[in-house]
Amino acid sequence: MLALPAQQLATGTGALAVLSTGEVVGNPKHASRYARHVARLQAQCSRRHGPAKGRAPSKRWQRSKTRLGRTHAKLAAARADGLHKLTTNLAKRHGVVVVEDLHVAGMTASAKGSGHWRGKAGLNWAILGVSFGELRRQLVYKTTWYGSDIVVADRWYPSSKTCSRARR
Repeated sequence: MLALPAQQLATGTGALAVLSTGEVVGNPKHASRYARHVARLQAQCSRRHGPAKGRAPSKRWQRSKTRLGRTHAKLAAARADGLHKLTTNLAKRHGVVVVEDLHVAGMTASAKGSGHWRGKAGLNWAILGVSFGELRRQLVYKTTWYGSDIVVADRWYPSSKTCSRARR
């Protein structure tokens, strides 16, 4: 059985998945691994002459843009590879997989009215980098392939709450 990270989201995106066996599948954080490289290439592109009205882009700008595109493609491939390996493993090893119906758009919405909208940008970046929607989509079709069941926990079910009697 798999429970996706209701408790982990309270403290950030430290885990991609938490299994009922207690096993924690870590978040590989692919985007942060490529962040410096992407930033350097974007700065390089901005210093060069790109396309503008009546002007052709420079060859160095085109070369930098190609390198940037390749880096984004590597990032996407690494993320997809990790998700495919995880979902295949879960669908093959477990008879029942439970995922939480996460409202990602609400979790990444701006913190309007708080005056601290910038402070949430890092968490938003981390949540979107995990690709919860893609994880769920892959689990849906792979569980049917491998004969296991998928259960979607209600969005409002208090999965991160613990029983008050358990703390005694």
